[in-house]
Amino acid sequence: MDDPRVFLTDNALLDIEELWIQKRRLESCAQCEFLRNGTTCGQSGMLVSYRAGLLDAKCPHPAETKW
Repeated sequence: MDDPRVFLTDNALLDIEELWIQKRRLESCAQCEFLRNGTTCGQSGMLVSYRAGLLDAKCPHPAETKW
């Protein structure tokens, strides 16, 4: 693969590094006691798949940020 980017269905481009960051964040969220129904953060009310993709976002865990 010559291009280090991946094309998504909505034609957005994400760097492989950004995808790796999102994957690591989602792994952390999957272990969190505040994860609701496997999809939603109990602290922010946001879908974890969306929030984890926001590179400037932080984990809202009240004790300590997980990412």
